[in-house]
Amino acid sequence: MGKLITPWEDTLRVLVTGGTGNVGVGIVRALAAAGHQVIVASRGYSPALLPEGVRTVRVERTRPDAYTRLVALEQPDAVIDLTCHDAADAAVTLRACAEIDRVVIISSVTAAGPVATTPVTEKMSARPLSEYGIGKLGVEETVRTAWTEGTSQALVVRLGAVYRLGVDLDGQLAEDGCWLGHAAAGAPAVLADEGVARWNLLHADDAGAALSDLLANDRARGVLVHLASRHPLPWREMYERVHQGLGRPFKPVSVPAEWAADQLEDGEFLTETSRWDQVFDLSLLDRLAPAYQERSDASRVTEVALWLIRQGRIGDIEVGSQIQELPARRHAVQLYPGLA
Repeated sequence: MGKLITPWEDTLRVLVTGGTGNVGVGIVRALAAAGHQVIVASRGYSPALLPEGVRTVRVERTRPDAYTRLVALEQPDAVIDLTCHDAADAAVTLRACAEIDRVVIISSVTAAGPVATTPVTEKMSARPLSEYGIGKLGVEETVRTAWTEGTSQALVVRLGAVYRLGVDLDGQLAEDGCWLGHAAAGAPAVLADEGVARWNLLHADDAGAALSDLLANDRARGVLVHLASRHPLPWREMYERVHQGLGRPFKPVSVPAEWAADQLEDGEFLTETSRWDQVFDLSLLDRLAPAYQERSDASRVTEVALWLIRQGRIGDIEVGSQIQELPARRHAVQLYPGLA
């Protein structure tokens, strides 16, 4: 095992790019709690409650050499970059951080694409379908090339879906919170393939704790590692928990996932991600961050969902209408196949 750095042995000056976003807030909290000096770089458009002592700076990555100048100015010991969306972004980060000892680049499990066999390992072939997933795979490939060429030992973290209070929760049939509006209205819960696929949600604070531990291990470099929840939850159970929390009857209705993806205006999320079990092999994470323990459970997901409903954040009405129409449309197709 490589050297484990604790707050009492070494404090780092850490630049977190994208530190005001959904995931970034949890990372910043964990790093600050570990005693590190944290600088958050963002475009400045997403205000966030950050711990006392955390300094914020603005950066616009699309401006030529802006990120390189920022890194040179701040001279961090470590960089965690959550804003690499494609190969070009990754190249910018690697160039800017060429003299930085510890670099962590955040990818996404979407880069793996749809995988029917679980648990998903880091070594499985990646075949993403969405523009986002393809972009993230480009990030990974750019860093792998740098490993091969010996120009970087950046750690790539393939991160699963992350949630926290204040951030919207997607449903199974769309990357949208309209399912919460359906639950609040007592409408049927429309699920794909009975909602048995397991969705993987990791709390931002847990993601932050794991990344802080990874940053503290000298061996956590030059590899790709999965970071996701150990407790994936079937969509059906997640929906039912929210209905119970609202005191509403749970009335699930199922439609075939493949058919539904074809019917929806945007079925990409269902095709690529939510119809499949999101279960990941975390054995490498266990080796690289042995002290990390996931602390949040399904009850916290329900708490966030109920809070969103109370705030009226219940998704796009048009998307919700499309989803609610699916069962009747499916029934009509079964009765009259010529309608398909």
